[in-house]
Order: sequence, then structure tokens, then C-alpha cells
Amino acid sequence: MDKKAIKTEYLIMIAVSLAGIFIRLYFRDFISRDMRLFLLPWYSEIKSLDLKQALSTQTGNYNMLYQQLICLLTRLPGAAIDKYKVLSIIFDYLLALGVYAFVYRLSDYRRALAAYAAVAVMLVAVLVAGEEVKGAKRWIFGFQPSEAAKALLEAGFDVLT
Repeated sequence: MDKKAIKTEYLIMIAVSLAGIFIRLYFRDFISRDMRLFLLPWYSEIKSLDLKQALSTQTGNYNMLYQQLICLLTRLPGAAIDKYKVLSIIFDYLLALGVYAFVYRLSDYRRALAAYAAVAVMLVAVLVAGEEVKGAKRWIFGFQPSEAAKALLEAGFDVLT
């Protein structure tokens, strides 16, 4: 791959990432039904527990690793909604970069860049045009982009190992 292609690739990744961050910031005060009914109350419940209980007692339908991350977040200053959203951003970008790395290793950089951009756009599009189903705003046009991205990423790990 030549240096111009690498530079273009990084510029596109930066532009997509900045667009995603802008959209996240624009909708930072949005509280979904899922957040209002489940996530914020579970956060309060975890926060009310002592550290040992919070790290070992199942709360809501969190898996224990995610619950432990939330437990650590309860010990940091700031609003619960902001902490959830930062954690969500980190997961979204790790997922998008994982898909990029997978496609890059199995294909060429243009396909990898297109996959990264598509996953990042779909994950951000849920915020803008997402449909709420059973209290969770994770759907767009009848499917969940995060699930498609996770499936692609898992398939990539299977191929690479």
C-alpha cells in the first residue's frame, strides 16, 4: 500500500470518527426509555452497594464483566448518563476498529475502510433514526447494527485463530 493511500485511509477514519463524536455530543442529553427504566435505576442500585457486593451481586440483566465496569464508573465523579454514554462510545469504536482490522487482514485496505465507515455510520445512525423496540433504541430499519457488527467481528476472530 502506498503512502498516499494510507494517508487517505487515516483521513477518512478521522472524518468518520469526528462525525460520530459530533453526533454523540449533539444527542448527549437524550435519555432513551431503556436508560430511564433500566440502566439508570440499575446504576443507582450498583452504586448503593459496597464494593464487594457490587462486584459480585448480579444486578438487572448485566453480564458480570459489564457490571464490574459500571461499578468502577459509579466510583468516578460525573453524571451516570454521561458515564454510560462514554462507555458506549468506547465500545462502539472498539467494535468498528475490530471490524476494520478483520476486513483489513482478510482483504485490502479499501474494503476494510468501507467496513469501518459502514459500521461506524450504522452505530451512529441508531442515535439519529433509531427505532425504540421494547424500550431499547438499538434498532434501525428493522435490524440492530451492533449485532451485525459483532457477528462480523466474531467471524473474523474465528477465521484468524
